Amino acid sequence: MIGLALRMLLLDRARYLTLVCGLAFATLLMAQQATIGLGLASWSYGTLTNLRAPIWVGDAAVRQVDDPKPLRDIELDRVRSVPGVAWAAPLYLGNAPARGRSGRIEAVRLIGIDRVSLAGAPREVLAGGVGSIREVNKILVNEGAARLLGEPGRPLAVGDEVEINDRSARVGGVVRLGPTFSTLATVVAAYEEASAYAPAQRRTLAFVLAAPRPGLDPAAVADEISRATGLRAFDQDALRTATIGEFVANTTIPQSIGLTVLLALIVGAAITAQTFLAFVVENARNLAALKTMGADSWLLARMLLAQAALVAVVGYGVGIGAVSLFGALIQGAPSFPFLLTWHVPVFAFALLGGVSLASGLFAAWRVSRIEPAAVFR
Repeated sequence: MIGLALRMLLLDRARYLTLVCGLAFATLLMAQQATIGLGLASWSYGTLTNLRAPIWVGDAAVRQVDDPKPLRDIELDRVRSVPGVAWAAPLYLGNAPARGRSGRIEAVRLIGIDRVSLAGAPREVLAGGVGSIREVNKILVNEGAARLLGEPGRPLAVGDEVEINDRSARVGGVVRLGPTFSTLATVVAAYEEASAYAPAQRRTLAFVLAAPRPGLDPAAVADEISRATGLRAFDQDALRTATIGEFVANTTIPQSIGLTVLLALIVGAAITAQTFLAFVVENARNLAALKTMGADSWLLARMLLAQAALVAVVGYGVGIGAVSLFGALIQGAPSFPFLLTWHVPVFAFALLGGVSLASGLFAAWRVSRIEPAAVFR
């Protein structure tokens, strides 16, 4: 009987395609909005992704990675003195004006890392080497800075000279960094050099990067640092969670994306329920005939649920396939927020399955009210 139900649906091509297209569109819209939301969330903690460190120590008022409160230089030694800390290194985060070969003055994001340990150094190097910043006045530039500070058609290369806040610097390497909410090009230098390039300020220490001794849990060592110093220490996961929490609490992006997902769910539910209802009404005589031949309401309900499952699986496959294809096409375009994790297909399948199940149950309820005598009318 299940095979008969599927044949009945497939032979009614207009309604079958309407169901599949409606569910595929709902899946596409839900999944795409979810991937955009995850992509924007990943931008909020992009600094963490680019500058990896097991433990981040900041001022007690720090709530997210891109809003540091400058620390006293002595805090670096205090963190180093905490039992369980294997090493600690300074980190500078700020902005500075820069002038490249084009002669224009552009604002860049300036990152200063420890010259000796290179803690937090970029991992993907396109040209030159990260170790070059150990030399005096050597810097690393990301691809955006290389284009912005170079000439049209000729970005900065290793050995080119630039000025940062009227101080001369030479490019020692070109690196690739992940996107962040900051639209500024990025320059990485040794901490001492970055402090010199930066506009005059009393404190330049944004965070202290640290690592636990072998065998110790980063979260436990971070708690010990907080108790011993009065600062706020995070392991990388905790700071990522805190940053995402600030992103959700202080922007309307999650609400906008959630509203779009809700509208997609309503559209998918409306199309599916209406189409199934029309299918039941049109086939009322056939369903009544099955009842006269001994089919009970539970058997007819299973037939309709099988039809709902078929269109749900096909529509879900088409929708998720379209989202995956879209992601493959924009891969390598860091200016577009897109992050497809395993959560998105599971989330979309759960919502779509619920819509299809509800529509199938609603149609089954209508079938249960059909009288066998309807076949003779």
